[in-house]
Amino acid sequence: MFCNGLIESVKKRLFPYETRSNTKLATLLDSRFKKEAFRSKDNGASATSLLENEMYAIVRKREEINRSATDQTQPTIPKHSTSSLFAFLETRIAEKSKSLTADILITKRQYLERPNSSEETNPLLFWKVNII
Repeated sequence: MFCNGLIESVKKRLFPYETRSNTKLATLLDSRFKKEAFRSKDNGASATSLLENEMYAIVRKREEINRSATDQTQPTIPKHSTSSLFAFLETRIAEKSKSLTADILITKRQYLERPNSSEETNPLLFWKVNII
C-alpha cells in the first residue's frame, strides 16, 4: 500500500514535467531516451514537432547570417566558365533546388531511427562527437 502511494505520488508530481517544451526537447535529444522515454505517445509526437520547429529556426538563422556575410564580403564577379569543360555542371548545380523541409525531416528521421545509446553514454559527449 505504501509503494502504491509512493508511485501515485511520483506520477502526480513528476509526469506533468513531460508536457513542458524544454523537458520534451531535452528528453528527445538525449540519445539514451529519444521518443521511447515518453509515457504518452502524444508527448513524444509533440516533442518531434518542437524539434522540427527548432531545426527550421536554426537553419533559417544560419542562412540569413551566411547571406549577409556573403553580401558584405564578396563582390559579385561574373564567372567566365564558358571555357570550362564542366560549365554545364556548374549551371545545373546552381539551379538545383534545395528543399529545406526535406533536409530537416531526413536529418530528424536519421537521428530518431538510430539505435538508442547505452545508459552510460554522456549525452553532451554524444552530440559533440555526432554532430549531424
